[in-house]
Amino acid sequence: MKDASLDYATTEATWKSYGKFNGEHRISCLDHVYFAGLDCNVEVLKDTTTDHRPVLAKILVPSGKTGTSAGKIAKVVKAMRATEALGVDGIPVSVLKKGIEVLAGPISHLVNRSLASGTVPTALKLSNVLPIYKGKGKSAADPASYRPVCILPALSKILETVVKTDFEIHLAKTEALPNTQFGFRRGRSTTTALATAHAKWLKAEQRGKVVGVLGFDLSAAFDTVDQLQLLPKLKKLGIEGMQLEWFKSYLSGGSQRVVWNGAESDFLNVSPILYLVLVADVTSCVGIGDEENSSYADDFFLWAVGDSLEEVGLLLETKADAFSKYAGGNGLVLNAAKTQFMIGGKAKKKDTSAFTIRVGGVELHPSDEIEFLGVKFDSDFTTAPHNAYV
Repeated sequence: MKDASLDYATTEATWKSYGKFNGEHRISCLDHVYFAGLDCNVEVLKDTTTDHRPVLAKILVPSGKTGTSAGKIAKVVKAMRATEALGVDGIPVSVLKKGIEVLAGPISHLVNRSLASGTVPTALKLSNVLPIYKGKGKSAADPASYRPVCILPALSKILETVVKTDFEIHLAKTEALPNTQFGFRRGRSTTTALATAHAKWLKAEQRGKVVGVLGFDLSAAFDTVDQLQLLPKLKKLGIEGMQLEWFKSYLSGGSQRVVWNGAESDFLNVSPILYLVLVADVTSCVGIGDEENSSYADDFFLWAVGDSLEEVGLLLETKADAFSKYAGGNGLVLNAAKTQFMIGGKAKKKDTSAFTIRVGGVELHPSDEIEFLGVKFDSDFTTAPHNAYV
């Protein structure tokens, strides 16, 4: 008889209920929604021996022409929320929605000029940042307790939506992204990321295996990546000519300022990152398969399955070393303070307190629980710690 606990549909249904209960947060590639990474005082995991600069394994077909029409612009604007939130231009989306029948033509002209010239006007790269409190259990006095949400000019949102739509179609057609990346993608979410990882852990446990799980956090991932790392990967994906020039322009010269209780800070330089493309080659470069990892945006989990603690420990160290080198070669910073390590499965019946592994020169002891996408698991791979917390 098929074990229901190993069925993906069953676990997905479970996680959907968790998502509804916890207020699941979805994000998209070009929405300028950044995770909290405001505290720069982080201990860094990094490899210092050699320079590792992996690139995508295969060159894909050119993505073709991009452009839009008044009809498409009208459709985009009508689908946008009629928010009154103001970007630096002071024009809310609600105003454009009311006048879109008249404005669609001029807006499509502006969008096509931007795409044809390979440039993004500076005025469209300025944004206000609203710190949004993450909620229960977070210190209101700690900047890391806030999720910075950038509010762009309304025209910038339209331009990005046009590009994002075409780019998503291209990525889907070329199958350039790994199956284990669940962030920023249509039809995928924290629910599917949790369901997939949880089902694989349970399957290994019920086979009588030792399961070792490592969780990495990339500090301020969207702000720390040099576009010089990203642009060659865009080119490998078939983004070239004026399309590549457009992304160069998009990724440079942007500014943002924080709006808090009516006060506004000065503008700060930022480089919005097409994060999916940057890390699209992680599984091939690190040498891990679909059965051994799951990621959502800058949260990356990998695991190893074996017959003994020693075997799993060696596998984890090898995978972690490769991932650390990959991250360093791509300008990403691993936050050692947030690196998680847990041993589960058959090993939970043994004393693992003295067992350690080394990751990036840092010695890690296994914890009794780990947290993945806001949900806490114990070494039995149940959510008892999370249930107690909420």
